[in-house]
Formats: sequence, C-alpha cells, structure tokens
Amino acid sequence: NSSILSAILLISGSVAAFMPTDQVRKAVECILFNIQELGKIDIKEVADIANKLPNDIIDQINQYIGFLPIIVILPGMVAALFLLLQTFCGNKASCKLHCCFKFNAFIIHVFNLLSMIIGIILTAIAVAMYIPVVNEQLTILTSVCETTVPTLTRLALSISDVPASAVPVDQVNLVTAVPAAVATIERFCPCIYSMLDAFSVMFLPGLVLICAGIYGYVTNLSSCVSSCCAGSAKVSPGVGTVSSTA
Repeated sequence: NSSILSAILLISGSVAAFMPTDQVRKAVECILFNIQELGKIDIKEVADIANKLPNDIIDQINQYIGFLPIIVILPGMVAALFLLLQTFCGNKASCKLHCCFKFNAFIIHVFNLLSMIIGIILTAIAVAMYIPVVNEQLTILTSVCETTVPTLTRLALSISDVPASAVPVDQVNLVTAVPAAVATIERFCPCIYSMLDAFSVMFLPGLVLICAGIYGYVTNLSSCVSSCCAGSAKVSPGVGTVSSTA
C-alpha cells in the first residue's frame, strides 16, 4: 500500500532528523550555560566577551530551545499517523467513508508541507556547512578553541609556579580565575564541535523528509483523482441513472 510506504518514509525521516536536532539542542544549552559561566569569571577580557550576549536573550533561547526536536519530529509523525488512518477510510476500489478520507487528506497535505519545509531547512543547513564563506567563519570560531585553551593553560601554569607572596596585587585574582576560565572553555569548545557535527549530518534526514513529503502528496492526489475525495458513484434503484454520493 502506497500510504503505508509513505508513512514508513515519513517516520524514518522524522526519527533520523530528531537525533541530530536533539544533539543541537543539547549543544546550544551547553554553549549558553558556559557563556554565562565565563561572564562570572574575574578576568575582564573574558567576561566582556561573554557578556556581549545579554542574559535575557540567553534565558529566552533556553526557554524555547527544548521544543526544537519536537518541532522537527512532530509534522512527519502526524502526517504518517493520518496516512495510516487513511487506509481505514477507503481505497481506490471502494471509497467508503468519504468525509473521513477528505479530512485525513487535508491533514496529510498540511503536515506533509510542514515536514517538507523542515527537510529543506535541514538540507540547506548541511549544504551551507560546505560553502567556503561559511566554512571560513566556522574555522575562525573553532580556531578560538584551539588557541585560547593552550594560551590560558600556559598562563595558569606560569602563575601556579609563582609563590603567592610574589604575585602582584592586581594579579591575585588570576590565580583562581585563569584555571576556572580554562575549565569552562574546555567544556564550552566540545559543545561547539558537537553542534557543528550535528549540522553536517542533517542532509540525509532532510532529503528523506523531502522525498517522503513528495511521495505523500502523490499518494493523496492519486487517491483523489480516483474519486476518493469526490465520492463514489452508485446506481439509483428503479431508475437506471447514476448518482454521486459525497
């Protein structure tokens, strides 16, 4: 049955898209948490960079980022559910329960469209990762992790080798602040790498959602062409004429 096949494709694409999207959610939450932690560190240069992203914006992102995987998986799963329910409403040979079929067809069209839009977005994100301009900016972002941590680590080691009595007054805070900054950045950078990895594997799930959506539309339209959406013809008793039921 084409409806069952379309439902399987939608479920497969939705589940496949859910996993990297949930990985992005976790990575973003980790990044935002560590940005806030960096803002608390008593190193002016580090705190100033971290505080460029206001806490109210971070709170808003944290409030809604948890819905991201649900938004990605929900349209495809709903469309798949109604595709399966559609098989109980009628078929091309005997289109019974036409109101049921029409309602299901409408819901499938709407959620198929949403699923395809999500698939296009995921595919575009994955493709954008390989565009030279975007790749260059990502390299700059990751290079900060590759250079900042070793620099701060060397600074922390040099400070730890100095006796406490010999540390200048204006640098006393660095004794505890630098190791704290190193620890926070070491947690922060893997989150960035995790997010970028998730972006790069979104192409195939997005493509599956697009193909499943197109196939679902073809399935619905072919059923409507076969009169499932318009009603079935029946012969009026005793007259010999043909009438249509909705």
